[in-house]
Amino acid sequence: MYEDFVKASVRMKNQRSSMFLSTGKDHKKEKILTENEISKFITEKQNIYIEHVDQIRCEFEQLFKKIQRENETVRMLVKISGIATKLAVTILAVVIDANRFESKYKYYAYSGLVKYLKDSGGRNYGKRNVRYNRTLKRCYKIAANAAIGGNNDIREYYEYLLHNNYCIEDARNQIARYIAKASYVVIKNKTDYRPYQWRESKE
Repeated sequence: MYEDFVKASVRMKNQRSSMFLSTGKDHKKEKILTENEISKFITEKQNIYIEHVDQIRCEFEQLFKKIQRENETVRMLVKISGIATKLAVTILAVVIDANRFESKYKYYAYSGLVKYLKDSGGRNYGKRNVRYNRTLKRCYKIAANAAIGGNNDIREYYEYLLHNNYCIEDARNQIARYIAKASYVVIKNKTDYRPYQWRESKE
């Protein structure tokens, strides 16, 4: 539901921006187009809509903070570098119970973070994605980018991977899997995240 409001807000802002650009006006400097009555009417309604949706987004974000205060698992998840409140709530809402996954590898697959070789009749058809949850994949990709951009244990892991001849894309994918594994363990075992585990496993 929250994502729907985010997308709706972005879509309307883009439409509003396009209208201003079509008349050579700057949507950041002017609130309403006054070229004609129709443009004025449309941009007025767009502004009302954007303000309303943004208010709803703020209310959702306040709810997420409340959930974090009240939910122990969410508080544990936000200790993982790259995972902030919204991502923690979203991940837990999707996963619910990590015990339904036999292993971290099954969890990787459900999160869209691994591909499997497709063989048939002794012939290799290349790597294929299994069915996965797009919301989880998006969460872990966002978390990986956030962690890499910060000053934390996972950023150090990323630099370690690059130093060991991982290309940027493979290193980023490995970081996403690392964060997925960490959150899987936290949700399953109800234990705090331990930074720098990559130094122990070098996985």
